[in-house]
Amino acid sequence: MLGLLGATVFLGIMYNEVRMAGEKLGSLADIIDKIQTEPSRVVTSDGKVIYQVSDEYRKPVRLSEVPKVVQQAVLAAEDKRFYEHQGVDLWALGRTLRENVREGRKAQGGSTLTMQLAKRLFTNSGKSYQRKMDDIALAMALEQRLTKDQILELYLNQVYFGEGATGIKAAAEIYLSKSLSQLTASDAALLSRCVRRPSHENPFKNLKRSIENRNIVLATMRDEGMLSLPEYQRALSEKPRLNKSRTTSTARRQGAPYFVDYILDQVAKDPALADVDLESGGYTVETTLDYSLQLVAEKSVRDVVNANRNRGIGTGAFLLTDSEGKILVMVGGKDFQTSQVNIVTQAFRQPGSAFKPILYASALRAGAVSQNEYFSTGPYHYVDPTTQEPWDPKNSVRFSSSSASLRSALAFSINTVAARIIEKVGPQQVVLDAKSSFGFTSPRISAVPSLSLGACDVRPIEMAEAYSVFMLRGDRATPFGIKRILGPDGSVVKSFSPNIVRGVFDTGVCEIIDGFMRAVVTEGTGAKANVIPEARGKTGTTNDGRDAWFCGYAKGMVGIGWVGNVIPKPTREVYGGQVTVNIWTAVMKAAYAKYGESKAPEVYVGTSNAKPEEQKPAEDVANNEEMKPAPLPDRDAEAVRNADSAGDIPIAEDPVIAQPDEQPIQEEPKQDPPRLDPPKVEPPRRPRTEPRPRRQPVSEQVSVEVCAETGDRASIYCPETVVRTFQKGQEPRRRCQVHGTGEAAH
Repeated sequence: MLGLLGATVFLGIMYNEVRMAGEKLGSLADIIDKIQTEPSRVVTSDGKVIYQVSDEYRKPVRLSEVPKVVQQAVLAAEDKRFYEHQGVDLWALGRTLRENVREGRKAQGGSTLTMQLAKRLFTNSGKSYQRKMDDIALAMALEQRLTKDQILELYLNQVYFGEGATGIKAAAEIYLSKSLSQLTASDAALLSRCVRRPSHENPFKNLKRSIENRNIVLATMRDEGMLSLPEYQRALSEKPRLNKSRTTSTARRQGAPYFVDYILDQVAKDPALADVDLESGGYTVETTLDYSLQLVAEKSVRDVVNANRNRGIGTGAFLLTDSEGKILVMVGGKDFQTSQVNIVTQAFRQPGSAFKPILYASALRAGAVSQNEYFSTGPYHYVDPTTQEPWDPKNSVRFSSSSASLRSALAFSINTVAARIIEKVGPQQVVLDAKSSFGFTSPRISAVPSLSLGACDVRPIEMAEAYSVFMLRGDRATPFGIKRILGPDGSVVKSFSPNIVRGVFDTGVCEIIDGFMRAVVTEGTGAKANVIPEARGKTGTTNDGRDAWFCGYAKGMVGIGWVGNVIPKPTREVYGGQVTVNIWTAVMKAAYAKYGESKAPEVYVGTSNAKPEEQKPAEDVANNEEMKPAPLPDRDAEAVRNADSAGDIPIAEDPVIAQPDEQPIQEEPKQDPPRLDPPKVEPPRRPRTEPRPRRQPVSEQVSVEVCAETGDRASIYCPETVVRTFQKGQEPRRRCQVHGTGEAAH
């Protein structure tokens, strides 16, 4: 009786406090809106949510979505008389005050669910009589503003359960990896007591104590008639099954992780989006990604890398864009958990012979060469006028003619012809066209003769933009991944349109290169891509197989494929036209089926195009009837002579001889190559003998040993180094800091 009397007197004192508390509730509507705000989301074009983020990991839920047993467990744990009081439990408060006065402790205990909510929303977590009075006043004011169900719903969404989980729905996911509808009575009781000491007595930190707390809640539920005796006994014997892949981050990646990071980076860098705070929740980023194709590409990269792991491949990448530049697929690596480096957007790698179409186009537009011109396929020798170091590029195929047309030279990737072409047009002009017309932004493209063989560092996303110029016959489409961003109120914050630059290159030249790249697929180094209708492309393999590419397009879609290692290192017999092409054909087949005019033939990834039960050794791949070349036109037949008894041109890759002191990759063995010489009707015309072209003046150059990973000057600790040629004044000056320290070069 004394306890009740004391509590009554205390509440009388609180009358004015309640009136003042009502003023604090002016922000209640905003608080409720914030609690009910969904996380910001990144979604694909086909509706898949691939990322969510908010300032707290919270998943808003309506009370009607919370199972009855979960509601009962929370009330049993925190406030079993919740529906009987008006914000303050007089009996519990009187008992707590009496004990605190007797023991001389600060006010604690006796808090109702409404008081806990008030503390969470409006007051601090300190323990004092004034804070307790504030909680009581605010709780009574809340009870006057909201219904009991509204208060319980707010509590279930707002209370902190530990491990980054705010709200019951987030707690169920983080601790148990379950939805609310899947929670048992045991689960509900386990979670409901986490709110007492969320950082110390949660199932992850102290499972034994959590089970003891659960049993206390279950006993209360039994005593209050919320559980029958059999239900209580069954819940008591249940062993918690905790989530093994827990995380405390408020961000959740749910697919396409490399693409998600790319999108977040684009949002962060856009000055027009400076006020967009995705972590505050409510935003929707609508992207261009096709999730069904993304899954095909991710699987294809994994399958091809795994099938060739014994050759030294560690990862792969793929990018698919459409004719407007929309990114349909982005796979930045084989495994995001192992490496977060996005090869597509962040890695600068040598493109090898995949760069040759840009060289050929530059030379044709400048008038340095003509479409029907023939070039010697014989040895080529160049001496650097500054260093006096020689450069002798080698061919990786035995071309059975002393000369070749531009078409054949590109189809079979004849390196000595490419070296002669860049000598005619000049490296400076090629660099200028690469940057101004084809959209390359890489600072690692130097005007040196070895650029003819792709001795530069570019990103796959740049290659996609460059190849779009040929597909669009002189227009250039810049890849982009965001369609629009919606604000929390549903309004459009910003829309993104295709960035197509018209007329960056001569249409006629693009049509010529398009025909040349069709020949690459029908009869040259990219013959394995001929299973895709109307495919165009170019292979590229650098020294020691460090980078292997297949770049091409078909029916309005550009695909860029790459395999290698995050830190460049040699591989064994890995070629773009034999390995990487398998990723390209698998993805393009699925894309063609979805967006093309007709379905493409069935494609299998791995080391060949045969079905798994029919696979043959890699060296037999050229025997496949589908990959036998079509006869060359007469003008090329005239340029092909049987210089030896074999008279064959193997379908093999074209390694880059990027540096003067590097040895070429050995020609791929055991090929059963196509024969290119058609039946002779009349004696072939002797190819004309070209005078040795006069060399273009080359600006002063220097050769520098650099770290293969960072591109900085090599230190003694760098595991792999290469010698690269730079224009004087543009050579790297900083010593590599990743593999050791040293003074900056001067």
